[in-house]
Amino acid sequence: MAEKVNISGTKSISEIDTQMTVLRPSATVPFKRDLEYLNGINAPLHEKSNLTFQDVSVGTVKKAFVFKTGLVVTENGYAIKETLEGSLADNGVPTDESGSHYIPLDGLTTLPHSIIAACKFGTFNYSVFLHEILPNIFLSSLSENLAEVPIPMFFPKFFGEEKKSRIEYIISQYVTGGRIFTPQNDVFVAPQVHVFKPGSLTQLPRIKRVMPAMIADLMTGLLWKEAGGSERIYIQREPKSIRCVENYEALRPFLEREGFQSVQLALMPIEDQISLFCRAKLVVAEHGAGLANLWFASGDTKVLEIFPQPLVGRWLYRYISQVKHMPYRALSIDTPEDWVWNRDSIHLPVARVAQELTELVR
Repeated sequence: MAEKVNISGTKSISEIDTQMTVLRPSATVPFKRDLEYLNGINAPLHEKSNLTFQDVSVGTVKKAFVFKTGLVVTENGYAIKETLEGSLADNGVPTDESGSHYIPLDGLTTLPHSIIAACKFGTFNYSVFLHEILPNIFLSSLSENLAEVPIPMFFPKFFGEEKKSRIEYIISQYVTGGRIFTPQNDVFVAPQVHVFKPGSLTQLPRIKRVMPAMIADLMTGLLWKEAGGSERIYIQREPKSIRCVENYEALRPFLEREGFQSVQLALMPIEDQISLFCRAKLVVAEHGAGLANLWFASGDTKVLEIFPQPLVGRWLYRYISQVKHMPYRALSIDTPEDWVWNRDSIHLPVARVAQELTELVR
């Protein structure tokens, strides 16, 4: 009897389940107007092309291996693409002497029930949660057949208790009755796993077709307080955190003079974040997960996203702005040659920020 199952590669759930249930067919959304004004970045302007969303559907894998990170692997060793965030190594899949990934079979526990694959790990943060995990939970809440099926959810050690509580609170808007459970083993066997395809945007799979409806529903449940705060907000990363602005004190006089409110989203309850972005007319921020809240902003909100040069090309929030028809501008700033994106701070050129904002608000 084999003591392990080798990972053969990756496959989409639609390649595993040939009888997927289509909830919504694929669709094309017209690109209505010029939304972005890129400057300071060596990249072409985005062409005025249509946005193409894949179908929204659900499929089933019978007898699958499930890692606590959310990765689902078929009995014959294929990792399901829709459940993979990051690399196999990121998800705790071991390697043998030859460097091949495998699943050890000794001592595996088999669950007595089916599950819904919703959790994804990789670079787990608020943005990954909102774009990759919550759409699956949202879709499960709309399905009569799956509304009671348990959902495993894993939070890595670096995910602080405050962030975890905030995520759990959002999940509670859709899931009740103890359906969420924490896996007790690194890997286990499920007799049946239901996997959603939430209608990924072809140009940028992180954006899903179900998100506008999901966000509207979330706002209905969580926007219970009157929108407050300034109409101009600057998203400030916490001092001494990765990519924090080391010369913020030099930037602050300009922000105050122009009527900006500096906010640290990591310290704010989710209701306050939604309220803040609902009111905002101008958002300035360095590239980061906090900009996922642009989904809660109105269509006339203007956005200035600031990129350290090595991160140029991560266009998630640019595409959110496009989907929501929000004027968008990007600013690239230089960094030292030995700069590391998840370790170092950044230095903002105040004069350039002022110039970009002047162009944006014309």
